[in-house]
Amino acid sequence: MLEVGEERVFAPGEVIVRSGQEAKAVYVVLEGTARMVYWVAGPPAPRFTVVDILGSGRLFGLVPSLDGEPYVAQLEALTEVKVLSVPKEVFNEELLCHPEVALNLLRQLGLLTRKSEAWLLNTL
Repeated sequence: MLEVGEERVFAPGEVIVRSGQEAKAVYVVLEGTARMVYWVAGPPAPRFTVVDILGSGRLFGLVPSLDGEPYVAQLEALTEVKVLSVPKEVFNEELLCHPEVALNLLRQLGLLTRKSEAWLLNTL
């Protein structure tokens, strides 16, 4: 995957992936820290809620790469962040060829689901 991915560096505060953007890639955080946020419409004005903090080795965009829907969450740099952008077709082929990678990603997806559930329980 490293051979076909594109490395990019983002400054603190920069948006790496916007909510609603077409899902063309999976992003791997190589260095630095980013936050995953959901934009919430509500009085008195729209605001964001931090769902997860991503550090080195963490992925963003797994679900959109699998289901083809746009990104729901937004990824923003907290510190200077270096990411590897891997085209979703390459990423999905990697999953088919390496089941151990797919299992690891399922564990990460489970962790994200648990964090989302905790956020929902604490906000309702």
